Amino acid sequence: MISGQERLACMDDAARLRDALGVRLPESLPEIYLHRVSYPLRDLFLRYLRLMLWSRLNNWLMSLVSVLPLSKSNFSNCANRGW
Repeated sequence: MISGQERLACMDDAARLRDALGVRLPESLPEIYLHRVSYPLRDLFLRYLRLMLWSRLNNWLMSLVSVLPLSKSNFSNCANRGW
């Protein structure tokens, strides 16, 4: 639980969540996911930042592609020319 709410998280982040936010981990979690990390809060922040930036960039690019009058052949021509 984080701030009184149940959350789902990747098992790879279990130790980071425990060390950075004090999340209580399930006892059934394998030992390999319980190792200490050097900078847990920084690691969580950077992972979140990458995810959010990629998601927003992807949404922006999809909206841009839908507005521009380019076909798939135009994209492949640009790619072949190294643009």
